[in-house]
Amino acid sequence: MRQDGVEQDHRPELQILAIVMIIVACVSIVARFCSRALSPPPAAGNPRWWWDDWTALAATPFVLAQLIMELVMIHLGFGADISGLSREAQLPIFKLLFAFYMIYDIGVSFAKASTLFFLRRAFPTYVSPAWFNIGLWVIHFLNIGWLIGMIFATTFVCDPVAKVWNPFLSGDCVPQASLWIGNAMSSVAIDLLILLLPLPRVWALRVTRLTRLGITIVLGFGYGVILVFIGRSIAAFRSPDDLGRQLSGK
Repeated sequence: MRQDGVEQDHRPELQILAIVMIIVACVSIVARFCSRALSPPPAAGNPRWWWDDWTALAATPFVLAQLIMELVMIHLGFGADISGLSREAQLPIFKLLFAFYMIYDIGVSFAKASTLFFLRRAFPTYVSPAWFNIGLWVIHFLNIGWLIGMIFATTFVCDPVAKVWNPFLSGDCVPQASLWIGNAMSSVAIDLLILLLPLPRVWALRVTRLTRLGITIVLGFGYGVILVFIGRSIAAFRSPDDLGRQLSGK
């Protein structure tokens, strides 16, 4: 990538970030299961590990796979100006990028499911109002629909399909920016629903106001992440052509 005529090489920082995230992902999942194992035995009939734990565990291989693929792509030249590479040298990057998108969407979907199952564990069906129980199921189906939709969109974004991972073929594609924005905004909408759903339940808890406020603040950190995604989506919307250049190295 170039900026003001100067080649920009972001590979070192991308590599460091990927390695750090691999460590964070591994430590987080190990800490989660260790904390469950070391916690006092749950009440009779309540499992120590539940679906929120298993879906978090299921998301981990996909997270690690996409980060490892990112390291491989960086080794092949991703993160710098790849326009100087031959087509044969660029093709592996685009093929890995296609797989990266697929694995990313699956991992994100499992992570959302884990959060929803955690809300179910925290607020069991028998003590929750109907609107909350229905809301959880609706968001579950939205999450599944989002995953199916994104896999379909990523696969058939080009005609012919092979042009998705081989941009040098003749054919037509939906602008990459449109796909990314659609992915980000729909994902953010589901995240927002997940964050908003438990708020009325939190403020109905029979705890001190300070405790309720603390829980709300913790949930509020999630809104910060949503704002970051919205900012990135706006940036993509304002400069869709630049996104294409960053991807192809033009």
